[in-house]
Amino acid sequence: MEISTQELIAQFRELSDAALLERIGAGTLIPLAYDLALQELNARGLTLSAVAEGRVPKELEWGSGEAQDDLVTVARFTLPLQAQVIRARLETEGIFAFVAGEHLGTAHAVMSVAAGSVQLQVPRHQEAAAKSILAAIDRGDYALEEEV
Repeated sequence: MEISTQELIAQFRELSDAALLERIGAGTLIPLAYDLALQELNARGLTLSAVAEGRVPKELEWGSGEAQDDLVTVARFTLPLQAQVIRARLETEGIFAFVAGEHLGTAHAVMSVAAGSVQLQVPRHQEAAAKSILAAIDRGDYALEEEV
C-alpha cells in the first residue's frame, strides 16, 4: 500500500497532540514519515519532551537548537528495548532523550554492535542530570519491589 506525502501530512494533522507525540516517540515511523511528523510537531510548537508533563519546557522548544542539534551519547545498549525503557524514564524526569540506531539494533543485532550499538542521547545541557538518573537506575533506586 502506497501513501502519498500529502496523505501523511493530513493524517498527522488529524492527530491530537498526545497521539502525535506518541507516534513520533514509538520509533516505528520511516524516515520520511518521521520528518513530516516532526514538521507537524514544530508547527504546533511542541517537543518530544512534552509527553512527560503535557507542556513544553522553554529550554527545549523546537528550533532552539539545543534539543535537536547538540545531542551527546550518555549510554549504549545492545537491545533497543532497554534503551527505550531508560529513554522513557529520562523523559518522565523532564529530560529530552533520543534513541539512535534503534532500527538497526532491531533488524540486525550483530551489525548494531559493530556500528556502535544502540545509543541513548540527550541534549548536552542535560547530560549531567541524565547521568545522575542513570546512576540512580544502576543503584536500583527505581526498582520495583517484588511481592511475595
